[in-house]
Amino acid sequence: MSASNHIQLYHAALQKFVVDIKAHIRLDVAKERTDFCRESHSFYLTDSHETAKNVMAPEVGGFEGLPTAILTFSLNLEGLKVKTFSKELSGPALDEWREYVKYCREYRKKKDPVPPPHPIVKEGYDVIVGWMSTKRGGHYEPIDSHVWQYAILTERGVSALKFEKVE
Repeated sequence: MSASNHIQLYHAALQKFVVDIKAHIRLDVAKERTDFCRESHSFYLTDSHETAKNVMAPEVGGFEGLPTAILTFSLNLEGLKVKTFSKELSGPALDEWREYVKYCREYRKKKDPVPPPHPIVKEGYDVIVGWMSTKRGGHYEPIDSHVWQYAILTERGVSALKFEKVE
């Protein structure tokens, strides 16, 4: 197995959840309607230690005044079905990302009809990789061209994560 099949990732969390996360990542308790997952739950990480630290900062609505931690994991990509969005910041590649994030984040009232599953959902990915989003002017946009996130969507993806350390 080559080193290129492994990637180091970081997850920011409240200190009180660290023991549980280290023991087993539970997709059923993760937040719904996130950037890359609407139908179920997912676990998000980033390949940037600095981004993980910034997620916790009070100025971005992080975990203000609460004890926090950064957990480091290694993800073995071998055998996983992975969707990686293009890093292009314009054109069809950006439009594909925007369309998918909008689909995943769109709020629906209980009586509203459920939209049909997006084609990406039908593919059954274990992991989806792309930018973190922010909403600007009513549209979802990448936060920054270098802020990349990994959404673990399946138990198969979770089993490919190996806890390394907490700080």
